[in-house]
Order: sequence, then structure tokens, then C-alpha cells
Amino acid sequence: MDPSVVPLPDDVAVALDDPVLRAAWNALTPADRRQRLASIESAGRPETRARRIDAALRDLGA
Repeated sequence: MDPSVVPLPDDVAVALDDPVLRAAWNALTPADRRQRLASIESAGRPETRARRIDAALRDLGA
């Protein structure tokens, strides 16, 4: 597997459906993408995961 490819969970992919947000996400380094996803995926509750996805979108300019 190519280390520059960071697979997206379905809920994050849906959140990045906007072309501007997707472009901002793709502009991140693979390490930055992995770090953000690790934070999202470590959430214990669905509400926490949703908040972390929202925070990641805000960081990208949403």
C-alpha cells in the first residue's frame, strides 16, 4: 500500500463531499491526514466522533 494514501472512513468521506473541503483535505500531508483521522477514530462515543469531524472541517475552512 502506498504510504501517501490515507483511507477515509465513510462518515469522514461524506463530510468531505464538498469540493472545496476535499481539496483542502487533499492539500494536507499524509501525516497530517493520519493525525486528524486518529483523533476522529479514537472517539469513544458517536457524539464525540461527530464533534471531532466538525472540528476538522472547521480547520479546513468550512
